[in-house]
Amino acid sequence: LELSGGISKLQGLPQRLADLTGKTVQQPQSTEMTSRGLAYLMAGRPSQWSASNSKNFPPTSNPSLQQRFDAWCHDLQRRLTANEPRSD
Repeated sequence: LELSGGISKLQGLPQRLADLTGKTVQQPQSTEMTSRGLAYLMAGRPSQWSASNSKNFPPTSNPSLQQRFDAWCHDLQRRLTANEPRSD
């Protein structure tokens, strides 16, 4: 997974996301990807264009986070089910 934009600036999010999904998350050093993409196109898509450096967050075991997430999912499902219209 690759984060971009403002959300990629949030400290702690990349590791938590990796832990919950079981996938490596990449956090770019530059969050201005729209500007970077536009500059790449305006430069004529040069082959020597350097890719932005990113920091990788491999998944780790985080039982506490997983437990909180599971409880949140259960509560969300319970509340959504409670608010379903009845078909009586």
